[in-house]
Amino acid sequence: MRVRTLSDATRIADRIHAGGVVETIQFQLEEDVIIDVPRSREALKVMMDNLATILEQCYCLEQKFEASQTSLREEKRLSLELRVENRDLVRNNAELEKVNRRLKKEIDKHAQHGRI
Repeated sequence: MRVRTLSDATRIADRIHAGGVVETIQFQLEEDVIIDVPRSREALKVMMDNLATILEQCYCLEQKFEASQTSLREEKRLSLELRVENRDLVRNNAELEKVNRRLKKEIDKHAQHGRI
């Protein structure tokens, strides 16, 4: 588990805490232990709060992911446009180099004949 930001650490801590509460209640249910109703209600409230927090975090992560995907698609589109523009400029530059070489030959030819 790599933690990149404080919110990552918070999400991890929330999941661990919720998991611990679930395991405690699950143990009580499996072992036929007499369940302490007030404590179980408190644990249920904590689980509900944790679940609400985790669901909110999931929603935020989904929004962040969608924004990243949209940004990535836009960057790919822009990259493609720039590659096409670059290809066209390279072709245009090659044509201009041909014209430039031809004009230089013409100038040299006229200079040799003394017309310049």
